[in-house]
Amino acid sequence: MIEYQGEKITPKKAAKEIIHEILTEAYDWSQNSSCGQEIYEKLTDREQILIYEQVKKLVLRINLRYL
Repeated sequence: MIEYQGEKITPKKAAKEIIHEILTEAYDWSQNSSCGQEIYEKLTDREQILIYEQVKKLVLRINLRYL
């Protein structure tokens, strides 16, 4: 067992926690992604919103399906 935040968890649970954290960081795609940083500089406000909405949909879909 692996100790995480004061409790023992399985490797599967540890992997889920790691992936969940990485996916949560995806919401800040314009800062946490080299691709996002490059694209962000060239986007209109509307395009930024549309990308954010798509990222949000994908993160939620992955969370619901796999985590």
